[in-house]
Formats: sequence, C-alpha cells, structure tokens
Amino acid sequence: MKFIIPALVGALIGYITNYLAIKMLFRPYEEVKILGFKIPFTPGLIPKEKNRIAKSVGEAVGVHLLTSDTIVETLFSERVNDEIKSYIEKKLLFIKQSNKKIKDVLGKYNVKCENIKFSISKRLSEFILKTIKKNYTRDKIGFLVENFIVNKFDYIINSSFFDKALTNINIIIEKAIDKSKNYLKFKAVQWTNGLKNDERMVIQIIPSDIINNIKILISQNSDKQAEFLIDIISRQDTREEIKKNISSIIEQNFGKFVTMLISADYVSEKILLSIESFLRDTKNHSKISDLILDAFDKVLEIKISNLMSFVSDETNIKLVDEVVEKISDFALNEESKNVIKETLREIIASNKQEIGTGFKDAICDIIERQIESLEFENLLNKLTVYIVDYIFNISLSDLFADVNISMISKFTDFLRENFGEFIKDKAATIVELIDIPSMVESRINSFDAQFAEKVIIEVANKELKAITWLGALLGGIMGILTPFLNSLINK
Repeated sequence: MKFIIPALVGALIGYITNYLAIKMLFRPYEEVKILGFKIPFTPGLIPKEKNRIAKSVGEAVGVHLLTSDTIVETLFSERVNDEIKSYIEKKLLFIKQSNKKIKDVLGKYNVKCENIKFSISKRLSEFILKTIKKNYTRDKIGFLVENFIVNKFDYIINSSFFDKALTNINIIIEKAIDKSKNYLKFKAVQWTNGLKNDERMVIQIIPSDIINNIKILISQNSDKQAEFLIDIISRQDTREEIKKNISSIIEQNFGKFVTMLISADYVSEKILLSIESFLRDTKNHSKISDLILDAFDKVLEIKISNLMSFVSDETNIKLVDEVVEKISDFALNEESKNVIKETLREIIASNKQEIGTGFKDAICDIIERQIESLEFENLLNKLTVYIVDYIFNISLSDLFADVNISMISKFTDFLRENFGEFIKDKAATIVELIDIPSMVESRINSFDAQFAEKVIIEVANKELKAITWLGALLGGIMGILTPFLNSLINK
C-alpha cells in the first residue's frame, strides 16, 4: 500500500490537472470578476487570444498551405480535370436532349425575356446601321460594282441569264409594236391625207443623193430592165390584156367593118413580136434606160397633190395597213429578233465601261437614298427583332444538334488549356486578390468561443484525451517514485 496509494493520488492529480488545463484553454468564455477584481486566467486562453490566433492561423494557411503554386497544382490535377470534363459532358448531353427554348431557360431564372429581346434588337439594329454608315462610301461601293461589271462583262453578256434578258427585251418590243400598230396606222393615214394638199413636187421631198443613185442604178442595169420587160410581155395575162386593148383601139378608130377584115389577134401578135424583138436587141437597151430615165424625170416633176389625187381614201387606208403590217411582220420574225438581240449584245459589249459607270452611279444613288431613309431604318429594326426572336425560340436540342462527344471533349480541352494558361499567368494576382490570410482570419474571428471549442475538440478529441491520460500516467509514476525516493533519503 506504501506505493499504491501515492501512485493513485499522483495519477488522479495528473489527470485532473491536464483536464483542467485543456478546459482552461476555452473556458470561461468571458472575463470573470468577483467584487470588481478580475479572476486570473479568465477568459480562457483561446477566447482571450482569439484575434492573435486567427491572424497566425490565417498567415500559416495563406503563406504556407494555400499558396498560388498549390492552387495551380490542385486545379491542374488529373482528378479535377476529369471531374470538370465529366461535369461538362453530362451537362451538354442533357442540354442536347432538352426541348426547352432559350427563353424558357432564361425565364427559369426570372429573366424578363421581352425586355432583353427589345434591348438586344435595338442595340443590334443601331450597331448595324452605324457600321453601314461608317464603312459605306460611294467610292468603295462604286469601285466594287464597276470593277465587277467590267471584269465579268464578257461572261455576263454570253451567259444564259443575259440571253433571257435579251429575249425579254424582244418580247417587250414585240408587245410594243403590236400595241402601237393602230396608232402608227392612224398617223400614217393622217400623214398621207396631208400629202393631198402638198403643192411641192416629188423632186423636192426626195434627197438629191437618192435621186442620183436611182438614176445611176437605172443606167447601169439596162439589160436587166429589158429582161424584166420581156418577162412581163411573155406572161399570158399580159398578152391577153394587150390584145384586148389593141382590138378596142382598132374598133374605136376604124369601125367594126375593118375589125372584121383585120384580125385583132393577128395585129396584136405582130405588135408584141416587134416589141419583143426590139427589147431583145442589145443595141436598144440604152434607149430603154433613157426612156425610163425620162419617165422618172417626169414623175419627179409631178406635184405630190396631183400624184395623191389618183389614190382614193380606201386605197390609201388599205395601202397604209399593208405597209404597217409588212413592217411589223418583218420586225417580229425570228431573223429580225436575232438581229436585234445580237445588235444589242454588240452595242452593250462595245460600251461596257460606260455601262459599268452607269450601273455604279445608279446603284450608289439607290444605296445612299436607302441608307438615309426612315424606311430602311424601320426595315432593319424589324429584321433584328425577327432575328432575336428566332434565336430566343430556338430549342436547346436544335442549338446543340451538331454537338458530339468528340466536340465536347475538344471543348473541355480548349477550356482547360486556355483557362489554365490564364490561371498560371494570374495565379499570384488571384491569390493576392483573394487574400487568403485575411479571409481565414476574418472567418475564425467570426466564430464564438463555444463553437471554436466544439470544432477543436471534434478535430483533436483523441489527442486531447491522450494528453489527459498522459497526465494521469505521469502523476502515477511520480506517486510511485516519491515514497521510493523518501526511503532512500531516510537511510
């Protein structure tokens, strides 16, 4: 018993001492006074030195634990990378299968879509209009238009599109001619009726060059004129008409008796043979030309009014109708259409520079007027409203329809690479901005003493109990050693 009782007393004292020491780290939470005097060791060590402890812990965490290198290393770890990649893939796959529209997603977060749509469309419209006005210049657009037309001119005029355009022009001309026939006929009849009172001679209205050319033509074609006359006389209807006229002349001048004695057919045949013989003789061809020239000169000296007096109103109208119809038919036949088409093509091809300049000026004038007009601004506003409304009504599945696993993987790699470069470059600045020591210090200072005690005990419960029992062990050892040492000293 000499050694047991001291050992138990020593162990109890050691246990109680360490237990009280641990408790006094936290308690009392507040300063205790009796009769105005402060009780020593109040408040507990940790509540008393909370600010200093918080600052020290904050500095230890910020300077030695959560450094910029540590944060970067953690963010770039394979585990974090795999987690981020997996999260993005899951989210994008979920979104890809969603039928929700963009406006539905925004509405979920109480975003007023109509206000946003109005704001975006307005700003977009203003931006487009400002950009167009800023970057558009007459010289720029003019250069592009003129350069395009000139460079592509040969291709354009030989393209099927241009052929269709020319065909349409021909159709327009055809319709114009067809609709203007009656007007042309009316004006032509009006003009020919006016000639009935024209006292000028034919020679006065025909240019002298034309008259001289006609006379030269008559003189140089005497053989053809003779052949033409022979051809006329050789016709059966012509011969019958001549015989009829000769018979009438004989009867009128010599009476029926002589007509009975002299055969009109015989006389007519003799006359026709004589005329034909005269015409076939090449020596007489120049005389034929002279006769025709004399006749032509006499026609030139006839007054137009006298010449037109032989033309009845009915004949005049009929003649005008035939002439107008002939001209229309000629202008509208396929050959004439092709001639018109090719002529237009040649004219356009030979004036490509002037046409390019004309198009440039016309297009620039149109663009300038439109850009400055209120109608263009209103149209642009409507267009941007439509575009923004269309975007807001796109479903997420349509928006991400073409997104596949490979693209998602590339996207996450892109984010990691670019975000990682940013983190690496700005890690020190970010850590400095976060100010981890101050953040930890502030957080610890926000804890009350009771909560701090609870946290520390939960974290170091085993260690604190071990310290308490260690005190009991040391007390017990000291209890055993004390009587032993006393016995040695007393000897």
